[in-house]
This record gives sequence, C-alpha cells and structure tokens, in this order.
Amino acid sequence: MKSIFKILLVTLLVFFSVNMEAQRTIWSTGTANTMGKADIQIAALQPSAYGLSESADIYIQPFVSVLAPNISLKKNWLKKTSWSYATKHGVVYPTPLLKYVVKNEYLEALPLGTAIPDVIVANSEFLVSYGWGASTCSAFTGEKFNPENTFRGNTNILTLKLGLQTGFNSDSFPVVNEPLIFQRSYYYNNNLSFYAGLDLDGHISTYLDYFVDLDYIYFDEGYYALEHKGMIKWFLGKKFFHLLAGYHLSYANTPDGAKFFAGPMIDLVWVMHRKKMNMGLFNKKMF
Repeated sequence: MKSIFKILLVTLLVFFSVNMEAQRTIWSTGTANTMGKADIQIAALQPSAYGLSESADIYIQPFVSVLAPNISLKKNWLKKTSWSYATKHGVVYPTPLLKYVVKNEYLEALPLGTAIPDVIVANSEFLVSYGWGASTCSAFTGEKFNPENTFRGNTNILTLKLGLQTGFNSDSFPVVNEPLIFQRSYYYNNNLSFYAGLDLDGHISTYLDYFVDLDYIYFDEGYYALEHKGMIKWFLGKKFFHLLAGYHLSYANTPDGAKFFAGPMIDLVWVMHRKKMNMGLFNKKMF
C-alpha cells in the first residue's frame, strides 16, 4: 500500500508534467476541438487551458509548473461537418521537479543521490475527431448558447491521436522501471517514443458525461506500454465547476519485466467562458 501511495505521489509530480496526452490530457483538451477565444479552464491535475482564438488553445500544467515549466499549443486547422482536425505541440523542462523528487526520496526507484541531468522534453501530436448522434452541438453547428442548459451536443465524439515525443539531455538519465513512470521517462535519453490512442467522449444525462481512452506507447528499443482510463464528468449545477472521477490502468513492458498499475483518478475543474456557459459535452463554438 505504501508503494502505491509513493507511485501516486510521483505521478502527480511527473505524470502530469509530461504532456502525453492521453497527457495526456481528457475531455475537450483531448480532442481536435478548441475552446472559444478568451475562454478559460483551470484544473487541479488536468491541463489548464486558455483560448487564444476560436481555433487555437494554449495549455499548461499549473500544479507542477513552478518545478517543471511546461507549455503546449493546440491549433485546429480544418473543420467539416462533424469532422475536426488539429495539431498539438509542447515542451517541458522537468529537471527541477525530478531533482526535488530525488532529494525528498518520494520514490525508492530514484534514491537519494541519483544524478539527474538537464532534460528538455518535446512532443508533437495529430488529432482527428468525429462526432455523431445528436448533431446540434455548437462546436460543429455554430448555434448560440442554450440558456436552458438542455443538452445540445453530439452524443458521442471519437478522437484518434498519433504522436511522438523525445527527451534531450546533457547526460544519461536513469531508467525507472516503475509503472506509469517508465513510459514517461524512458525516452529522456534522446530516444523517440511513438504513441497512438483512441478517446471516446459521450453524453449520459444533463449533468453527466463520460470519457474512456486506450493508448499504445512504443519506444524505439522495442519496449512498449498500454494504458486505459475511464472517467465520469459531473457538472455541479449549471455553472463553473465540474467534478471528474474515474480509474487508470497501465501495463508496461520494461527492462525489468512486466509492470502493472491500477488506481483512481479525481479532479475538480473550473471553467469560465468569455460570454456565457454552455454545459454540453464541449464548450461554445470552437472554430
């Protein structure tokens, strides 16, 4: 049990600082859609976002940004009917965070005295989303805000993600054979990590949506990992606050053998739209 809490603690410090995206990131941040201009989303653990325009968002991980400066930009390039296409690019400097983890011995796999080199992480991702079901979502039709808060979104939106990431460092980074941590640090040694994923966002009721995803991560040395998440999003009333709760499963083929992880996920999200709130699956007009 103690080791599980250690992994969860480091996950807060490391996992959310690396922009994977299954880093990735969930809900509208994990689709090809973007927020409205000047809209804001602030979360404790999920990426926080700001709408630079109707087709571009900027993301940071505020919880770890002091020790791991990070930034990502998502740009939507094309929207046709129910289809949406975007690219996402990000950079992270996790070295101060990793040194803090070693100094405080949060994880036995990174014992006191472990040398942590300077590391810069870069990633790029292509996303394509397809929405079906109810076809009146303002994200695709441009309809105005619905003041009665009745659902006007696609009942399902499926997103395909294809991406790669790598780390650039000044010296060799130690291999961490712990679940979750392995697939988010092994490529630090100037290796490439390729990943592909499917995300499904769906509507349950007026105040409930769901999210499930499955990701495959491959490293150029032949190691790989599989991850799966499922979450429920509860709209707390008609404004501002959303509660996310779910689970996270992970399998990693590491140099030390197979590693498994299963644990809960929970977050509180605050959303402010420039004009009015839209409580559908996505925000107001996004393009």
